[in-house]
Order: sequence, then C-alpha cells, then structure tokens
Amino acid sequence: DCGGGLLMYGIPNMKLDKTSKVTRRLKLLEKEGVAFKYNTEVGRDVALGDLCKQHNAVILATGATKWRDMRKTDGRHLKNVVQAMDFLS
Repeated sequence: DCGGGLLMYGIPNMKLDKTSKVTRRLKLLEKEGVAFKYNTEVGRDVALGDLCKQHNAVILATGATKWRDMRKTDGRHLKNVVQAMDFLS
C-alpha cells in the first residue's frame, strides 16, 4: 500500500488536496534513507529483535482501524465533540 495514514485515507480530496504533498514527503524521507515496510505484522512477518539488529532505529507506526470512544475523557460528551472519521467523511 502506501503511507500517509489518516491524512491520506481519511480526508476526502474535496476537503484537502493532499496526495501530492504526502507523496512528496514520503519520497523525501526515502531519499534520506527511511525504508517503509507496509502490510507487515511484527511477530509474524518479521521479528522485532531482527529489525533492531539490522537497523540503528526502528519506528513502529500502526494505523487505527477502529475508533475508540474516549468516555472517561473530560469534555467527551460536550456539544460538537465528534469522532475524526465522522467529521472528515
């Protein structure tokens, strides 16, 4: 797949023309030496220990596929507090 997370997949293009910006940023990061591995499950497809041995730094960036209701968060039930996906779609 590709990177960009919620910015790429959650915000419709009609609300924000972001594709060229996100693609440009990903290419810049790749030029700097960042390697992106998509659709990879740590522990199944690759061992975390192996990643740490092979690289100076490892970042695990997981996407949220389901929203959580932050019930215990102060102000959660105030007027106009909405979930990001409901607001963006």
